[in-house]
Amino acid sequence: MRDFIKIAVTPEIVLDEEASRLTKLLADREVDYIHLRHPRTSAKTLSRIITEIPCELLRRITLHDHFTLAENFPIGGIHLNSRNPIYPKSLKPVIERLRISRSCHTVDEVYACAAPNHIDYKYITLSPIFNSISKEGYNSSFDLNELSGILKNTDIDVIALGGVEPKSFDKLKEAGFAGAAMLGYYFPPH
Repeated sequence: MRDFIKIAVTPEIVLDEEASRLTKLLADREVDYIHLRHPRTSAKTLSRIITEIPCELLRRITLHDHFTLAENFPIGGIHLNSRNPIYPKSLKPVIERLRISRSCHTVDEVYACAAPNHIDYKYITLSPIFNSISKEGYNSSFDLNELSGILKNTDIDVIALGGVEPKSFDKLKEAGFAGAAMLGYYFPPH
């Protein structure tokens, strides 16, 4: 049986002591990957955070924005989303070393990502699986029993996102999820 993937997703705002917090999560092996998600942050600020994380851990970082930073740092992945649905052509020389993932919010999007296409996704996220911890009013629109049949019959790894906590891992594994991505659990709203 494959390992259950654990991902921490940063909140929109840059955290105090963010690089040291992320380094600890990675170094302690609490998570497999960290998705650096700061949609309104400059490339310069993101670059500063990246330079403060030990180089040997950068392969476990995935960018949601400013993908070109992967040209200059040994970043491990990029995450396609509604803001950045494609990666820039300038990444072609390094694309082979990058994990490419994508956000999905419907079963149809999961099917589209699983269909043979030009992008070989390492995994996709599906949300919100449960009511969100970090986004008020962002409630689940999925039934785990219905998703189970879909997940077990698709060839793509699907990561649960939205209201996920470690106590729900067994339910998610049983439903066929390949892992869990957590924002509010690691970085609770104030």
